[in-house]
Amino acid sequence: MEIRTLGSADLPACADLAESRSWPREPPKWALLHDVGQVFGVDAPDGPGLAACAALVSFEAVASISMVLVASRFERRGLGRAITAQALAAAGDRVTWLHASTYGRPLYESMGFVPDGGCQGHVGTFIDDGGPGASPGSLCPTSTRWTGSLRAWTGARCSPSWGRRSWSTAASRSGWTSGT
Repeated sequence: MEIRTLGSADLPACADLAESRSWPREPPKWALLHDVGQVFGVDAPDGPGLAACAALVSFEAVASISMVLVASRFERRGLGRAITAQALAAAGDRVTWLHASTYGRPLYESMGFVPDGGCQGHVGTFIDDGGPGASPGSLCPTSTRWTGSLRAWTGARCSPSWGRRSWSTAASRSGWTSGT
């Protein structure tokens, strides 16, 4: 099955896949992830919809993978690994965090992800007051660069939280980090 970069017309299929896995549909989140990052998907070979998807958001030297979903009828066929590997490849040399449920823990560990800290999820309406935190990444210093390769997995669907390393990291309630 071919992994492709999804367009805005595919976002309802992303929400459908999320709902099929008992996740919230969250159309605004899917739209935001598409607008600020890349959303990858695999078309379901048995009809309309997606067999799998994942989102990647990159900012300078860091990246975050989230929304890794595989339709239940396609589980255990390597799609989760393949779509996560695609997102990692697209992240390049960036320090990368993966936000995911603990269901994928064996997969993420086999890909070199290890626990890393905790995360806070925030739900509400964003009001752009024009302040220093109004733009994504605007509070992340740009003068410090990570020169090694680091992969991290966070064990909950939640928003990134910044500040564990000297400049940025994302973590979760049962998060993961790796030096791969």
